[in-house]
Amino acid sequence: MTDADILKDSGVDFLAVVVDRQDVERLYIETTLNVLQRLLQDRQTVVSFRARLDIAFAGYDDDARELHEIDEVRKFLGHLDKKFPFWFYFLNLSSGTLIMILLSLCRYSRNSDGTFVIDEAEQERFFVEHGGAVTRLFQTYGLDEEEYEPLAMQIKSYLENRRNPPLIH
Repeated sequence: MTDADILKDSGVDFLAVVVDRQDVERLYIETTLNVLQRLLQDRQTVVSFRARLDIAFAGYDDDARELHEIDEVRKFLGHLDKKFPFWFYFLNLSSGTLIMILLSLCRYSRNSDGTFVIDEAEQERFFVEHGGAVTRLFQTYGLDEEEYEPLAMQIKSYLENRRNPPLIH
């Protein structure tokens, strides 16, 4: 079994990636990226891990801030996102990870009721870039195009129902 086959042949059906605080602070994305790129090994792996990825950050339990409020996490995710922008396809929508990534990569403010308001231009850019990434996945791996619209609706519903991100760290 090659290193690339480990994920595919492991029998694992969900991937939880835990990013170490040291990697975040050093802006070292390679370890995380190497794991995430295994999801792109082949069509079977891509399909098997749709909505079966979560990302967590270790070492921030004593920090009162939310992850998206920590500059180092924001920078880390910004660099990682440039190399792996496939969040809409792979992230498990049962967690708050997508909201955390969205808030980390976009400017936002808070209303008096505590809800987050994401800058409209930044949100539009986020959706265009990440929607395009999903389109590339579908084209590259010959995925069933009939699944694209339901995926887009799931993302839309997820974001509409998660105006306040949960405690993630």
